[in-house]
Amino acid sequence: MFKTILFMKGFSLIILFDLLIAANVGKIVGRITDLESGKPLIGANVIIEETYQGSTTDESGDFAIINVHPGSYTITISYIGYEIVSQVELKVNSDKTTHIDRALKKEVIKGAVVTVIAETPLIDKSNTAIETAKSNIEKAEKARKDVF
Repeated sequence: MFKTILFMKGFSLIILFDLLIAANVGKIVGRITDLESGKPLIGANVIIEETYQGSTTDESGDFAIINVHPGSYTITISYIGYEIVSQVELKVNSDKTTHIDRALKKEVIKGAVVTVIAETPLIDKSNTAIETAKSNIEKAEKARKDVF
């Protein structure tokens, strides 16, 4: 009986401690969409710069970052083919939900021009059709010998 009471008191303290800790954090939720069409951007990255906590958007463009300690943060939103947006001084309060909805503008990804120069001619003019046929027959015979 004494062990049961002791166990229940210990278990109650653990639950109470967890509830106190959970009450000291907030969360950030929101939706990321395309500026022109209003369609959700699936897989956009939402990062809290100071903590490296983050999330990606789902098929509805929604995201949630949980267990964020109260404070002021810089949130960076990025998606391939779109501008990178940062919001500074986003305030997160204890036991509250902070909302941030953003529409991203398309941006052209600029790359360097790459020039490729072929060093081998496409057609070996010194190789005749008969030489090519002989080579193919030799390869076929070798393959047949390897099988049998």
